[in-house]
Amino acid sequence: MPASLEASYGDGLYEAGTYAGSATSTPTVSTQAASSVSSSTVTLNGNVTDNNGASSTIRGFVYATNAGLTESTATTSESGTYDTGSYTTDVTSLTCNTDYYFHAFATNASGTGYDLTLSFTTDACASSGGSGGGSSKDDLKIDELQVSDTSVTVSGEINDDDDCRSV
Repeated sequence: MPASLEASYGDGLYEAGTYAGSATSTPTVSTQAASSVSSSTVTLNGNVTDNNGASSTIRGFVYATNAGLTESTATTSESGTYDTGSYTTDVTSLTCNTDYYFHAFATNASGTGYDLTLSFTTDACASSGGSGGGSSKDDLKIDELQVSDTSVTVSGEINDDDDCRSV
């Protein structure tokens, strides 16, 4: 909104008028639902909907396992000059079967704008039982365990697809 200005300098009075300023504010950002969620990776999605007078120079996400994003937070970001529009970040090395919380952010000359916090849950941890070569605790029966200074001896049975073997 233009401001009205009247000023004096020395003995003279300058003409009153309307002067347009170039005020800016922080970017307006939208956090969008996470996609491509797996047991250890996710794609986070955001959108800068309005730069509010100055291009964004940093955009990214803050994420953590606590809803307030106050403890053990991680940040992903990219630097450059950005107009409005969508952006994504792939996050790796997440813990399986865990709730995560995140929000998008963007920074311009006036500061950083954030949006609401959303959440996602990583997929369940990979099973090591059944047909796939692994064993679960229900498939292993230990009859005897002997430990010495230089060796460990285990006696028992492994049940692999209904084929019981002694070890």
